[in-house]
Amino acid sequence: MALELVAEIALLAVTVLFAILTVELKKLVHAIVVFCGFGVAMGVLFLLLEAPYAAVFQFSIYAGAITALLLAAEAIVKSGEEGE
Repeated sequence: MALELVAEIALLAVTVLFAILTVELKKLVHAIVVFCGFGVAMGVLFLLLEAPYAAVFQFSIYAGAITALLLAAEAIVKSGEEGE
């Protein structure tokens, strides 16, 4: 029981750290990668809360699709800036 509590508190701390880093990082690509880590950490928290459907949604949509969309948008914007 105590080990599970320590693991849950550590996961919560990592989730909060990822959330803060997502907002505070200056390089957008780094912020997007940390956002992906935040999505994965939230998915694991949902699994610990025994909400598997919310966890699968979190993994597939936020940690997967939104991250891919943000990275693609960043690549398009970077290529547009180089062409000017």
